Amino acid sequence: RLDYLGLGPTSAWGSRSDPNLFVDFVSTADAVELDLVARDFAGGALIHDHSRAFRWYGIPTLYVHSLSISTERVIGDKKFDMNPETMDVDGYYDSYRLLTAYLGYLDETLDARKL
Repeated sequence: RLDYLGLGPTSAWGSRSDPNLFVDFVSTADAVELDLVARDFAGGALIHDHSRAFRWYGIPTLYVHSLSISTERVIGDKKFDMNPETMDVDGYYDSYRLLTAYLGYLDETLDARKL
């Protein structure tokens, strides 16, 4: 799941992610020399997690976002609208770059691991 991107640096929600996918994601971030923050939230219950249904059926998920303590205000804000003028363009691009590398990594390794 990709959620709340463009608010700052890329983060991943460890407790809502498959441990193997999460470790691979962290490794990919290291490989492309990006700092990755593992961040869970006390107010996380307010986030409707569409990936929960996948986890119920044993399908691994990875929850990627760019929330931080200073941007948690957008959680549950039904009027929140990503204003391009306040968007962290560098953070958004770094997320794109990381996700592109991660998908390439998965494409190369998942078949070999028989997942």
